[in-house]
Amino acid sequence: MKIAIVGSGNGAVTAAVDMVSKGHDVKLYCRNQSISKFQNAIEKGGFDFNNEGDERFVKFTDISDDMEYVLKDAEIVQVIIPSSYIEYYADVMAEHVTDNQLIFFNMAAAMGQFVL
Repeated sequence: MKIAIVGSGNGAVTAAVDMVSKGHDVKLYCRNQSISKFQNAIEKGGFDFNNEGDERFVKFTDISDDMEYVLKDAEIVQVIIPSSYIEYYADVMAEHVTDNQLIFFNMAAAMGQFVL
């Protein structure tokens, strides 16, 4: 399944790496100001992932600050960001999403979610 994840905090990165480890095609959106924090993972070719004691290296470097690229062709879009940014990112994403995409908003601060 093709999955786009919008967000670059712990929840978003964990979701991305977990989905990649399950065989999904994942792209992660990170705003330009924060993308340098992924330099080490990009250089290593992925992330060290510990899922309840199952420790392994997961190859994943498809991280971009280009919203159009990340959302293009995604079947599922997960927006994993603090709730105070939902409206802003909904506006930014609006021109790039399609009626065929299932969109999940996972509000990190409130631990809630809703689906469009």
